Amino acid sequence: MAGRFVLKLICFGLVSSGIAFGLQEILVFGLNRCNTSARGVWNKVIHGEVNAEILVCGSSRALIHYDPRIISREIGKSAFNTGRTGTFPDLQLSWLKTYLVHNRAPHYILLNVDRNCFCTTKHPYEPEQYIPYLDEPDLYRELVSRERRFARERRIPLLGIIEHRLVLTALGGLVRLNTREDRFDGFEPKDIPWTGEFEKFKALHPTGELASVENDGVKAFRKLIERGLECKASVVLVYSPEYCEAQPLTRNRRDIIEQVGEIAAEYGIEFWDFSDDPICLDKSLFYNSQHLNRQGASLFSSKLGERLKGFCSNGALANTRVADGKSKETCGRR
Repeated sequence: MAGRFVLKLICFGLVSSGIAFGLQEILVFGLNRCNTSARGVWNKVIHGEVNAEILVCGSSRALIHYDPRIISREIGKSAFNTGRTGTFPDLQLSWLKTYLVHNRAPHYILLNVDRNCFCTTKHPYEPEQYIPYLDEPDLYRELVSRERRFARERRIPLLGIIEHRLVLTALGGLVRLNTREDRFDGFEPKDIPWTGEFEKFKALHPTGELASVENDGVKAFRKLIERGLECKASVVLVYSPEYCEAQPLTRNRRDIIEQVGEIAAEYGIEFWDFSDDPICLDKSLFYNSQHLNRQGASLFSSKLGERLKGFCSNGALANTRVADGKSKETCGRR
């Protein structure tokens, strides 16, 4: 009698596990069919549908400041924005590695730098975005080193999807009920008026604050550059516009910019600092001190495109030093 009960229990467990794994596969398939907004960008990258000649990398300031459509028109080369909010160089590196697994290497990488470019990830921002892609080794390795929960969510079927409330999104993907498109070649324009967040910050921090500079963050930043150079891309570091009144409130901002410049010189790559550009003086082009609105992003992208056009026409020749310490010559491919 006890043996029959145990047998039934085992059978029930096997059937339940089979159903759970089956549902997991169906729902992940649905998430992978989403083709708009942030999930659509992920899927274009993972499905190898990007293959851009110019690739924008970075965090939210990359995502919101660089319009690939304008850059592409200026230069005559395809462009795509892979910026993601709340990411630091360590996760940007694993994202770039994953991109290169599925897509052709770009000719040019525009790497946005800012006050947080020497920080590391403590807790991945919006962890739900990663759930369908935990089989990507570079991403998974970086994520699980930050939070062990990703190991459970990869191993236990449906756990991640249920915990992060992705069922409806997955079902929508299955029947192609996609969300409104707000990403254009990866770029997310913002039609937002000035929010007033800066005035509140300034009142709380009248003398400003120090931005974090971590040794591991500097190492990750270097590795990010090196990975771009290893795939024979011409890497350009860009400090995109920041509202002028906010700049002195990062007390070590100048030190960070100088360190970025030194690293760029060490690798023999370009560093374009837009901190003194007239855009930074015009409050109407920003929605907060760190982020341009649509109008500001269009103006910046046009200026950047013009500068990049001149850079490309010169062949983008540079002597670069890669991870093994050897020097090699790379140039933008035609």
